[in-house]
Amino acid sequence: MRYILHLTLEGFFIRHSAQTRSGPLAVVRNGIVLDINKEARARGMSTGMEKRTARSIVHEAEFISWQEDKYEEAQRQWLDLCIDFTGIIEPEEQNSAFLDLSGHPSPIDVSEKLIRTLAQETGLQIFYGSSCSKWIAKLASLQGDCGSAAIDPAHFLAPLPVSKLAPVSLEHRQRLNFLGYRTIGDILTIPQEVLRQQFGPEGLFIAKAARGDFMDLPRAIYPKDSLIESLIFDGPVESLETVDLALKDLAQRVATRLSSKSLQGQELEVSLETEDNKIHKQKRRFSKPIHNHPTALTSLRLITNDLLPQPQTSEIHPSSFIPHPSHAHPESRIPYPVSGVTAIRLQMSNLKQNRENQKELIGHARTNDASAFQHVRTVFGDTAVLLGGDIPVPRRVKVLREWKNAIGWS
Repeated sequence: MRYILHLTLEGFFIRHSAQTRSGPLAVVRNGIVLDINKEARARGMSTGMEKRTARSIVHEAEFISWQEDKYEEAQRQWLDLCIDFTGIIEPEEQNSAFLDLSGHPSPIDVSEKLIRTLAQETGLQIFYGSSCSKWIAKLASLQGDCGSAAIDPAHFLAPLPVSKLAPVSLEHRQRLNFLGYRTIGDILTIPQEVLRQQFGPEGLFIAKAARGDFMDLPRAIYPKDSLIESLIFDGPVESLETVDLALKDLAQRVATRLSSKSLQGQELEVSLETEDNKIHKQKRRFSKPIHNHPTALTSLRLITNDLLPQPQTSEIHPSSFIPHPSHAHPESRIPYPVSGVTAIRLQMSNLKQNRENQKELIGHARTNDASAFQHVRTVFGDTAVLLGGDIPVPRRVKVLREWKNAIGWS
């Protein structure tokens, strides 16, 4: 099941606006209140309010104009804290983002730890919501939901007004309200045939969104040109088999994400967190790019073997090893003991587009066919590979061909 978390840092823009004046403060962008301090909130001001309305409510409030570059470094700092928990981060505003924690065995526990970490490091109050999709997670955050949106999205959505059904067009939401369906739960009482008659093909989509079945997942945007994945265990792991299964799972995630965007990379950093709260890191640049499951798994195993301690004695139990990428001989596998691994994280940086070599020597090729053709000739000789037009025709074949053309014999 998908577990999407939406985070908002209240007071983020106020904190980093370099304003020492006390009293009601608000940061404004395009005439809309973006952030306020506690004094302004206590006087009735709220985010999303028009500036003129806010000014009429709190006359003595100070309004600060938003400037993007002023908050970029602060945004990077708090997003970097999230990297330790997930590699799928889609910033929304500079003080908010969507995170995909679906890859963790216990995403609820991980989200709680993440929120505590952000609150401690930033000193700000964190508003959050979670569910199976971005729009429901954000709605849960705005509604102050305590977790029901993640457990039963349809039950969470049912009492909310139809205007909150964000995936449905505004025109259709207004029409539903006009027809007397005031809440999202009311939509589920409409027969599907009636929905189809009233809204055409969009009728089924409206019902799907009302049940919370519309999937709207975060994109891995931050950090740029990087791929980050992590797996946090339920408890300290001492089983080598479990560690290797975790590496296989991480390799599959990496391969899926790389192939979906046709990316590849040669720089890989792996971090192992142990039960004594120590983090062991190893970074390596490989001569060949990582672009699929075999290359990702091989690279992960190589670095992990270097990270974990080597055995102190020569007597090693046969089962105390993780398979080395080479399986030709059992003795080529690198053995080591595992003690209390609580999390495995990886990061690939400087990702580039995967430029595949030509599928055929001559034909539909993505790279320069002529250069590939010339390279083979340089290595193996001019006669190693010939074009069809360059292949010499035997004299006998030429005579028969001319005879056929002359008398029509075949």
